[in-house]
Amino acid sequence: MLTEVNRERNINWLFLFLSIFLWLLVLAWMWLIFFLSSEPGQTSLSRSNVILEFIRDRLNREISINVIRKTSHMLEFGMLTALSYVSFAATSRIATNKAFIKVSSTDMKSGFEMNASFSLWITVLYAVIDEYHQIFVFGRNGSIADVLIDIAGGLAVIVIIRIIHAVAFLAKKIRLSKKEA
Repeated sequence: MLTEVNRERNINWLFLFLSIFLWLLVLAWMWLIFFLSSEPGQTSLSRSNVILEFIRDRLNREISINVIRKTSHMLEFGMLTALSYVSFAATSRIATNKAFIKVSSTDMKSGFEMNASFSLWITVLYAVIDEYHQIFVFGRNGSIADVLIDIAGGLAVIVIIRIIHAVAFLAKKIRLSKKEA
């Protein structure tokens, strides 16, 4: 009986190993966010000042330290969204026979929608956990505004991924129409 199940659900080993690697990257990125959030407020502020000095010296631009700190939030959580999106996409390709449950195609969301939804949920949940964690760190505080900025970073990444999908779809459609002509 077990061999019949294994024959029906072929495993794409490349995507299995790729998804394990990508999920380890997601966990490593979460650890990095946690590590940076565990630093006392003064240490975090001094890191922001180093970035501020670099921008002033090298790019001759005056930027508020708040802009740097909030942009960092967006970039951190945008990267978390991107990594988790790619991880979900790789994971969904492990089984070559995906028919675990029979669902009509009209009831099922597209792969993009599923991967985007799941990756955004990871971003939202981790943003809330991160801000809650900062309440207990000396010199730091949790902020709903920071959670919203983190979510905005994740949404921006999803929009970029959607644009890439749309462009790739149009390019494929154009390429197929040229072959038919």
